[in-house]
Amino acid sequence: MSRQRTMEAIENSEYVTIGELVRLTGTRYSTLKYYTEENMLPFEQTEAHLTRRYRRVE
Repeated sequence: MSRQRTMEAIENSEYVTIGELVRLTGTRYSTLKYYTEENMLPFEQTEAHLTRRYRRVE
């Protein structure tokens, strides 16, 4: 398991992971996963890494 980024690093990042999005929004992981599966929450995913990355919106 990788080490968690600090909240400051998350807030300054262009992309966040689903776990970081949970921390930022207080929304349940299962809810965000559902939104992703229903194409209500767009994400990017590279072939090299299977981690879904969500673009931050200001």
